[in-house]
Amino acid sequence: MKKNIKHIVYLMLENRSLDHVLGWLYDQDKPSNFIPKTNTDPYNGLNNNGPFFNPDGKGGYILASKIGLSQGQQIPAEDPHEEFQYVQRQIAVTNCVEMGGFYQDFATTKSKNPKEIMECYTPESLPVLNSLAKKFGVSDTYFSSIPTQTNCNRAFAATGNSIGYNYYSPHILEAWVNNSFGEVEKWALDVTFNQRTIWDVIDSDLGPDGRPRHDWKIYYNHTWPVSMWPFEYCFTQDLFWPTLGKKSKHHFQTIDTFMQQAREGTLPEFSFIEPAWFLEEFGIGYNGNDYHPPGNVGCGEQFLHKLYEALQSNQEAWSQTLFIINFDEHGGTYDHVTPPTKNIAPPWEDLSNGTPVPQKKEKDFEFNRLGVRVPLILVSPLIEEKTLVRSQNGAPFDHTSVLATILELMEIPKEQWKLGTRTHRAATFEEAITLTPEQARLNVQIANPISDTCKSDKPSPPSELQWMVMHRCFARVIDHHDFPKERFRELYEEHFQSIEHMDHMNEAARKIMSMMEKEIKKM
Repeated sequence: MKKNIKHIVYLMLENRSLDHVLGWLYDQDKPSNFIPKTNTDPYNGLNNNGPFFNPDGKGGYILASKIGLSQGQQIPAEDPHEEFQYVQRQIAVTNCVEMGGFYQDFATTKSKNPKEIMECYTPESLPVLNSLAKKFGVSDTYFSSIPTQTNCNRAFAATGNSIGYNYYSPHILEAWVNNSFGEVEKWALDVTFNQRTIWDVIDSDLGPDGRPRHDWKIYYNHTWPVSMWPFEYCFTQDLFWPTLGKKSKHHFQTIDTFMQQAREGTLPEFSFIEPAWFLEEFGIGYNGNDYHPPGNVGCGEQFLHKLYEALQSNQEAWSQTLFIINFDEHGGTYDHVTPPTKNIAPPWEDLSNGTPVPQKKEKDFEFNRLGVRVPLILVSPLIEEKTLVRSQNGAPFDHTSVLATILELMEIPKEQWKLGTRTHRAATFEEAITLTPEQARLNVQIANPISDTCKSDKPSPPSELQWMVMHRCFARVIDHHDFPKERFRELYEEHFQSIEHMDHMNEAARKIMSMMEKEIKKM
């Protein structure tokens, strides 16, 4: 591998914009190392050319402001809108204000304090994430791949596109922009992405012995409920089932295994980490450690700190490791930078790059603009402190930049990638690795989480992501066991009519699973 890197670790977190979690990163000082060296523009956060604001729809304006320590780590307390149609409203020019629709859109949720959507964490109120960004490298020009929500952006991060099929049209390839639960009335399986993934690319790069030259693993915090399923599978495997469903179990390991292998220095060349969509001790539907609102970001802070400590504990392996942290999408949280539309290639623009033209495009989106800006943090002892990374080839960074950077570092020839035009042309960021092994910064201490507990400050409703996980889980079980959908609909309507908090979802889901299991045994 290039740049003295032997281990790449990639963690994708959930639903926070750059301004929302790193907007005040350089409020008191400035970066000292710029990539490329010729671009020394100031860090484009909330202290640069501000103030920033949104119109309130009543003739006034709401300023972007700082989240103080006394406000806790559960802001916003309501899950913002994140679907494609709402994102268009958020990023629109509103009352002559660019990116001016966040406040008015959030005001249409159940939030009792709409101003929260304009409040952004500081290095003091979100210390772990900000500390890693400043002690190593960060980009202020990195965007989600499309202006929408989780599944399709995670698809871009794995395949360079969001093409797949759903239960109702399994022979029609559609380019998707929104998550899809399947219909409650029919309880069909969700959209499944079926295009070539980065893991397929790695497996297809063979050595002289005819075996893959590189090893990879996906590490998960949870598998889905398995009492009625013949094997365990994690969320990432489920999203890309047509290809990942065929991979060896060797490639799917627990997060505890990751921690152990990190300490032993035995991680594979490429590790992809799934955060916890819900806390293990509470089961389905409770606040996870993925930073997803309205959950307590303190859970994510603790998880991120543990990952860093585990990686740093084996200095020989750590000296050859790149730890990539990003967020799949902004999740409705505020950012002041308009997503780019210039030089944004649809994945199928050049068919020689491997991605077919879809037969349909959801919402008639042409895939010619990026989504809202999100964090990209690059952590390695071979990266200088206070590094600010920007594109060097004119194309803005997005999730395909991570794909291209990983494959470049692994020295897999570009003609073998076949992950679409966007990935083929993507700007990469391996030039952020500027230090030699002799210069490696092995003992960098980062800030500790604010608290050693991450219990929610107050009960919060399930996020859109947690509803989706629950729906997909039930749909898999129904489909696998041919469980009567009419009977399931009766159970669902009986137990899911009064879901107000995450623990309610947990209790209802487990009741239904228990009842289904008993009835399946009698079938």
